[in-house]
Amino acid sequence: MKTTFENIKRDYFSGGHKMLDRKIGQFHYLPFEEAIRYSAGRRPGYKGKPRKGGLFSLHQNRIYNLVFDEMEKNLSLRALDFYGCHNFEEVLKIIYESRISGFADLCCYETAQRICVNLEIDLNTDKIYVHRGSYRGAKKLGIKIHSGPLGTYIERNDIPVEWKKLQSQYIEDFLCTYEHVFSTDGFIPKYFRSSIKNLECCSNKKEEIKSC
Repeated sequence: MKTTFENIKRDYFSGGHKMLDRKIGQFHYLPFEEAIRYSAGRRPGYKGKPRKGGLFSLHQNRIYNLVFDEMEKNLSLRALDFYGCHNFEEVLKIIYESRISGFADLCCYETAQRICVNLEIDLNTDKIYVHRGSYRGAKKLGIKIHSGPLGTYIERNDIPVEWKKLQSQYIEDFLCTYEHVFSTDGFIPKYFRSSIKNLECCSNKKEEIKSC
């Protein structure tokens, strides 16, 4: 038994997408200068260990505070440039121009999301940028992955027809969220694979008992 694209979309939109909305939505209410400064991911005034709640995203829990210090300065210096942006990719481009070693592609992507939310810039793009979990999810599904100056991405024309009308930030998010259940020939729930193994074990034990 395999679940379908429609099933996994329904599962995601039954609540999973709200987690993403909450995570980046808090930047909508910050003053512009603060939103730009803290968009790199570290919470205001935090200098401790990332896993103690000092980050907006645990994706960034391996980044040194020195990197955050420098990125906060660099982003603040480009504040007026951000204010003149009209789409997600313009924001992302400035972040790539501002980044330093130790601030990876996924960090740039999430930083761009936070800034766009604050500036009320549409997060939807024709290209869906993928990193780490979403990259692995796309690869497992056999979706062609491209490389560009703003990171790795997949084309909307290459994704399943059931997803084409969805906003790109949600496509990226559930490619990451469900990558552990994907395979190149469709979706296979992880729990079901485990059930099959358990059934096989039970069957083997029954055969052993019969042969005794």
